[in-house]
Amino acid sequence: MTGDHANLKVSAKLGGSSYDDGYSKLNFKAVSQNDIDPNTGEAYNPLLWKSNQDETELFKDWSAHMENATNDIDYLQKAGKLSIAAGASYTTPQEDSTVSATRSSVKSETVNASWQAITAAGKFEKTLDEARTKIDNLGYKEVLKVDQQNAKDLIQARKDIVKQAK
Repeated sequence: MTGDHANLKVSAKLGGSSYDDGYSKLNFKAVSQNDIDPNTGEAYNPLLWKSNQDETELFKDWSAHMENATNDIDYLQKAGKLSIAAGASYTTPQEDSTVSATRSSVKSETVNASWQAITAAGKFEKTLDEARTKIDNLGYKEVLKVDQQNAKDLIQARKDIVKQAK
């Protein structure tokens, strides 16, 4: 490894060695981040550690409305909404320049209108309705059709992979 951290030493209090010893030289994860480490009983993913769990009132409210989940993955598992998709080598085709330009315009207008709606005292709904009309007039539905077709093609590619595996 190169860079400022290449020669950093970890203190003996934290186990010693060097910064470089803490990452995979092969750039390969031998285990899934969300698998449970048998030594600690917690996931390898630090975002899932009990010590990193959110304890704010906002999080507590979210959790209460989401089957007392501790995070988004926990909620999706509890709700039966987590699914595994087969890997496929599908890539979206080169996008037509008109679609790309329209997508960019729609994105810009969405961002701008969102801020306007949030800051429009007492005019949120009106601002939002005007933005929806403008976004539709920019060609949002054409971009949506392209994205929906790409999604259908990806789903078909995944189905084809599953068939090949049988």
